[in-house]
Amino acid sequence: MDVSSEHSAGQATTDGKTKLKPQLPVSCDPPYPDAPQKQLVWVVFGGTGHMGRSLVKCALSRGDLVACVGRVFETRPDELSAWQDHENYLGLLALPTH
Repeated sequence: MDVSSEHSAGQATTDGKTKLKPQLPVSCDPPYPDAPQKQLVWVVFGGTGHMGRSLVKCALSRGDLVACVGRVFETRPDELSAWQDHENYLGLLALPTH
């Protein structure tokens, strides 16, 4: 939530306090023509599943930085190393705690 300007982002209430309106972070704004593209950082939990792989692939194609997290007992090392040669990719395994 962007709270840089309380007065522009919120509405005054009857007791004089400002009530903030929830807003999406800047990275969620829709793209517009001629906008400079900002490099984002993604941490993708479940990055070896169907949707996760698609998200990782899309983020890497945009030049974003990606940390892909898989679960130890169901993730094969070759799944995490699929993009290991990409300089913006980091494959990680989540260790179970007992």
